[in-house]
Amino acid sequence: MRKLLVILTFFIGIAAQSQEAAESPKYDKTATMYKTYADFQAKKGVPAGQYFSFSWSSWGKNTLHTYVNGKEQKFDINDYWGFTVGDFLFRSRQNQIRIPVVVLNIKNSKVFYCEGYMFLDMIRADATSGRSSRTDDSIFYSDDMEGDIYEITKLPKKEKGNPELAGMIECVKKGEKRRGYQAQFNSFYECITTD
Repeated sequence: MRKLLVILTFFIGIAAQSQEAAESPKYDKTATMYKTYADFQAKKGVPAGQYFSFSWSSWGKNTLHTYVNGKEQKFDINDYWGFTVGDFLFRSRQNQIRIPVVVLNIKNSKVFYCEGYMFLDMIRADATSGRSSRTDDSIFYSDDMEGDIYEITKLPKKEKGNPELAGMIECVKKGEKRRGYQAQFNSFYECITTD
């Protein structure tokens, strides 16, 4: 009876692991670097191999780690306009924002982004979510794909007279009143991903 219980427990464990593996996404990790937005539009990127990790420093150095023909390559993403990993488009350092940002939505002639580290973490782990250690703005916007990138909290002041963005501005103002970083992030994320 004890052997049967051990064998049964073993097979249940394997079945649970198989189910978890079946539910985990498998992201395309092919990375391509783009010096300019024009290069991105023309699909003239620098093939960067298979993404496997990233690193960053507090002074703003961001490095994408890939494998090319079995050898590790490192790309300083601040030297590029942006890059792709699979279907995800990231923009690199702009203004004082010293992190990569991932394009989430284009809405009312604005481009909206999210902090890129959590997406890079999610892709690396083939997970449904990533983690981040940021405790300040993690949602951003720009006027276009080449424009300066600003924190979403600057939208109400910078776009005050723009009637197309009135609903978005109200949404951001409500989000700013929420307590705690995670609650604000969730509100801002909802503002830019829903109509």
